[in-house]
Amino acid sequence: MVSVQKDGRGLEPHHGGFDHRFHFARASIHRRRCKAACATVPHRLTSAGNEVTPFSKSAFTRCGGGCGVFRLSPHDAGRSSIMKKVLAGLASLAVAAATATVGLADTLPARDRPNILLITADDLGMQLSCYGDRNIATPHLDKLASSGVRFTRAYVTQPSCSPSRSSMFTGLYPSQTGHLGLSHYGFGIQQGIPNLTVTLRNAGFRTALIGKLHVGPAKSFAFDLAEGGFDTATPWPKDAENTRDVEQVGKTLGDFITKAPGPFFVKLSLLDPHGPFSPTVKGYPQKPITADDMKSLQPPFKDTDEGRKEAAAYYNCIKRLDDGVGIITTVLKDKGVEKNTLVIFVSDNGLPFPKGKCTLYEGGTRVPLMISWPGHVKADIVNNNLVSTVDLVPTILEYVGLPMYKGNNRVYEGRSLKRLLEGEQVPGFRQYLFTEMTFHRPMDLNIRRAATDGRYKLIRGYGPQAGVELYDLEKDPNETDNLAVTPGAEEHLRRLDGELTRFLERVQDPVLSPEKVRAWEQISAKARAEEPKTKRDLVRPTKAGNP
Repeated sequence: MVSVQKDGRGLEPHHGGFDHRFHFARASIHRRRCKAACATVPHRLTSAGNEVTPFSKSAFTRCGGGCGVFRLSPHDAGRSSIMKKVLAGLASLAVAAATATVGLADTLPARDRPNILLITADDLGMQLSCYGDRNIATPHLDKLASSGVRFTRAYVTQPSCSPSRSSMFTGLYPSQTGHLGLSHYGFGIQQGIPNLTVTLRNAGFRTALIGKLHVGPAKSFAFDLAEGGFDTATPWPKDAENTRDVEQVGKTLGDFITKAPGPFFVKLSLLDPHGPFSPTVKGYPQKPITADDMKSLQPPFKDTDEGRKEAAAYYNCIKRLDDGVGIITTVLKDKGVEKNTLVIFVSDNGLPFPKGKCTLYEGGTRVPLMISWPGHVKADIVNNNLVSTVDLVPTILEYVGLPMYKGNNRVYEGRSLKRLLEGEQVPGFRQYLFTEMTFHRPMDLNIRRAATDGRYKLIRGYGPQAGVELYDLEKDPNETDNLAVTPGAEEHLRRLDGELTRFLERVQDPVLSPEKVRAWEQISAKARAEEPKTKRDLVRPTKAGNP
């Protein structure tokens, strides 16, 4: 997994990508009250609303609490031996998450609270025309960016789907919550940590998940509507491609908006441009991109015939993503909620190519972020501050008039972006920003932590990945020249290493424990040894796309 050059450069793994076999459940998840403890467990019903038709017998058992419907089983009976063994090893890392929340005093009248629409793209890097990419035109995302604030230096906490998304719900780093890897491998948010969905639901918001959740355990979120979501009990149900059907996504959103009054929170997950790269789905993109359109390729793409074809396949999915955002924003306008909806668009990690997803290079951690709310968020602003996805929870809570989480023996590093969104100059908003990587799948151990001041970046490896890298992002944006052993760079190395150490101590990152690192190594070694023997065909290497 790890590529190390003789000169010490390239210590990060060059992630070539995987294809993921999705299984998507189209039926909605509905909470039904019954006489037993299953009252908070999602129940899957037919359109009639009175009986369930389970799509997987192994994933559901009939509720014994008297309501007469099926409920999600805690584990799929069909799990392979590798999963059983790996899950046992992960028990201390991912336990049931709590639905508890804190500070739900209603500090704003309901009529003054904006709706919240959080749109996440999947594996999207900075390949948008509003960020200067000349290989593609993304007019709908460009319009969204110009209607609000576009951040140029936004970073995810961990460049891996589930851990990254967990931070958007908790406002914490994955190392603080235990969600160190993909949820369908057993990782999840630890008990007692509040999440955004439950907080807003308890404050009177209607909540919906459209598309995948991929954060565990799913039952801790309790969405009013979960259309096409999946969780740890039903790994990759059948039809994840449904959010590539962007017209259906728009219809689902519109139906939810009009179903009942009151403020809403919608987590809308678009699958594009995640691999496998689908050329056209239900007529989208309307203007497909071909290899001939690839006129200005930059690393990690290769300017060869094969490289242009692969890049075009990826950009084509971005084009469909842009079409989808256009449909979504039109729905908001047609339903009359555009002027009272805070729209956040962000990606879960960077592009699935070398030095991208699952690495702490810029291609993996730096993502597009744009936020809009007509009349409240300043329009046509480009902000260059260092911001993180841990800032989303405090931002949303401030806009809806709820206090930020505190306690739980955890330090919340996030800070509200509200002042930046209103056009204020906030000197020293964030001097240093931190990212991390631990697991993707259990067999993909890559223990690294990084710190950047915006100009220089330090990446430190631990355990099997022990080593250090230092890059000048201004002179070397592709991070090819490791300055860690270069005379004259010692000051930046010491400064960033010191800041990183203080951060890790502040958030009590378990990476500082040699025993914990050894435990992670054992989990990964066991998973690697078992993986070739399993018949479970969830992940297999391909040229394009990864889970």
